[in-house]
Amino acid sequence: MDNTSQPSSRTSMVIGTLGGVGLLLAAMILGSRLALFINLPSVGISVVGLFLVAYLTSGNTLWQALRTAYSAQSTVEDAAQSYVVLKRMQHIAFTLGAFGMLSGCVTMLSVSGDPREIGPSLAVALLSFYYATLLAGFWLGPLADRLQRCHPEVSMPN
Repeated sequence: MDNTSQPSSRTSMVIGTLGGVGLLLAAMILGSRLALFINLPSVGISVVGLFLVAYLTSGNTLWQALRTAYSAQSTVEDAAQSYVVLKRMQHIAFTLGAFGMLSGCVTMLSVSGDPREIGPSLAVALLSFYYATLLAGFWLGPLADRLQRCHPEVSMPN
């Protein structure tokens, strides 16, 4: 069968990523102002925290794992190592999102006497989890799944 009509795995990944990001941005812009979805404390907890913790747990294999995940070709050994790192990052992202949500809720409860302070605390709570869900569910998970599709023998060690 001729595969010339099928897009490459890399092309599919780029189209899927750009399409997904475009749909999310369109939903945010159509629903309200895009600026409402930007919260620096939440970015710090979810995004910066993810890369710091992932680097502390994986070291330089973090960067190798990301390169391998975006590579058109990889060895089974590289794919297996990258899969483990990406799945670990996915778990870290969800954990940090929950941490950010709980931190925002605690802050919100501590300032419940001042209604003006409740909104920013609630924003940290919700947007931390939002960012973590985007990272884990729409970036790290699909990258790990792509590695597993390319190398079916790759899985999480017990």
